[in-house]
Amino acid sequence: MNDMHGTAATPGDLQDLKPKWQTRFAFYAQHGTPQWWKNSPGYVAALKALPARTRRLVTMNWFACFFGVLYLLGLGLWKKAISWMVVGLVIGVVSFVLDFPSAIDSGVTIGFALAIAQRANVYHFDNRVRGLQGWAI
Repeated sequence: MNDMHGTAATPGDLQDLKPKWQTRFAFYAQHGTPQWWKNSPGYVAALKALPARTRRLVTMNWFACFFGVLYLLGLGLWKKAISWMVVGLVIGVVSFVLDFPSAIDSGVTIGFALAIAQRANVYHFDNRVRGLQGWAI
């Protein structure tokens, strides 16, 4: 069986989730998930209509920012965790070989952590609701 295409969850399957995950998943189910480059106008309008605290809850996952790959593994997203580890290793090797200045190295590291933080919610939604877990980041 290819676990890239699992079975979609029913609303009853999601009752075990904490309220913050239910809020995120309800928003994504109604308005779609954020994309890497450009979001749909409907998604952007719905996001802007949210209170600031809820907007941050939907768009960022601070545990994923600070714990990165380990947090993805904790959510059961092992393919995504491996993909991010490979990307991180490549970035680290390039940084070492090219001897990046400390400021650039720190900026890239922070950007890497923020990218995981912005995608973790979507990955978990795709896995739990849509039954998808692929290798692509």
